[in-house]
Amino acid sequence: RYGHHTGDPLLKAAIAEEYPGLGESDILVTSGGSEAIFAVSSALLKPGDHVIVETEHGMAFGTVVTPPLLIEEKLSGTGEESSRIYKKIFRLATEKDFEQLEKNHALEQNAYDFCMERIREFSLEMRLFAVESNFEASKLIFFFIAEGRVDFRQLVKELVQEFCIRIEMRQVGIRNQAKIC
Repeated sequence: RYGHHTGDPLLKAAIAEEYPGLGESDILVTSGGSEAIFAVSSALLKPGDHVIVETEHGMAFGTVVTPPLLIEEKLSGTGEESSRIYKKIFRLATEKDFEQLEKNHALEQNAYDFCMERIREFSLEMRLFAVESNFEASKLIFFFIAEGRVDFRQLVKELVQEFCIRIEMRQVGIRNQAKIC
């Protein structure tokens, strides 16, 4: 899930320090999102533009937070150029992408409600706090907290049967919950 705040000032300062040429105002840290710098090519983008980006988990919907910058990276102390590969901005978001985003939010809410019912039905000792869908809606990730191990095999079977897509269950610690919510 993407939050509307710009993130923790200390984290933003650390990221800005890591990437010369970026100021703290150029950095947006979203809840549940991850830090990423994208290769822009010759695209004309401005802050606030909505884009479809390529990630290691497939396509994702994003928002441009800073205009394109030229970032020169040197390997620390060697003077050699870094071989970092930046992810690509695939295209500007279209009306269909916004519709897909709305469908994903509805799917996430439906999945959350369904999963909560099943957790109660099976009396599982776990606390579900978030559900995320990838952009293509081919996978749902359920984030939960539990004191110990939870046998959620029957829950996953029912989730797969109900939604007919890939299901991932992620148990996170209480500290990590704040990062995701």
